[in-house]
Amino acid sequence: MILSASGLFKSYLPKGGERIEILRGVSLDIAENELVTIVGASGSGKTTLLNILGTLDTPDRGEVQFQNTPVFRDQKFQLSGTDLARFRNTKIGFIFQFHHLLEDFTAIENAAMPNFILTNDMAAAKRAAETLLVSVGLGDRLTHLPSELSGGEQQRVAVARALVNRPLLVLADEPSGNLDTQNSEHLYELMASLAREQQTSFVIVTHNERYAALSGRSLRMTDGLLSASQPD
Repeated sequence: MILSASGLFKSYLPKGGERIEILRGVSLDIAENELVTIVGASGSGKTTLLNILGTLDTPDRGEVQFQNTPVFRDQKFQLSGTDLARFRNTKIGFIFQFHHLLEDFTAIENAAMPNFILTNDMAAAKRAAETLLVSVGLGDRLTHLPSELSGGEQQRVAVARALVNRPLLVLADEPSGNLDTQNSEHLYELMASLAREQQTSFVIVTHNERYAALSGRSLRMTDGLLSASQPD
C-alpha cells in the first residue's frame, strides 16, 4: 500500500461564524500503480482531502501513513521540517488547476526544477525533464516560455514537472479546470497513460464525473464523507 489515511476530520471556524465541518471521518487506501478519481461538487471537501494527503495541510484528527510510515497523527507531523520537505519533493508530485509555471523559465527549466532542487545538477535535471516532455508530446517546445504555450501545453509541462522525480504518488486537483473540453479529455487520457507507463499512483480530484471512467477506481465525496462511486 502506498498511502493509507484513516479517520480524517477537518473543520474551520470562520471569524464570527459557526464551525464548518469539511471532512467527517474520511478513510482511504491507495495501492501501488493505482489510478483513483475523487468526484464531487464544489465545496464537498475534495481539495481539503488532497491537501492533507499531500501534507500541505493537517487534519484535526486522524492519521496518514506513507508506505506504512506515519507522516502525521492528528495535527502533529511525524517528520522534521527538512525531512518533510524532502518527502514532498521525492515521494509526491502535485498538479494543480493552475499550472504555476515560472514565467521567466522555459518549459524544460520548469519541468526540471524539482529534480534540480533535489540533486543540484541542472544538466541531469534537464535530461530527466526532456524525456518526460517528449513523452507528453512537447519535444518541440522545450525552450518555449509559458507565455508561448497554449493552456493544454502549459498543463502538460506541469504534469512532466510532477513526474520528474519519479514520485510514487501524484495528486492532481482539478487539473483540467482551466481547459476546454477537448484539452481536458486529452489531459486525463495522458495522465491515465503515464500512470501505467511510469508505474505511479494517481489521485485525481474532479467535479467532472465523465473522467471517472478513465480510472481504476472512482470515489465520491459528499458533505465531507467518501464513498464508492461507479464511473459513468
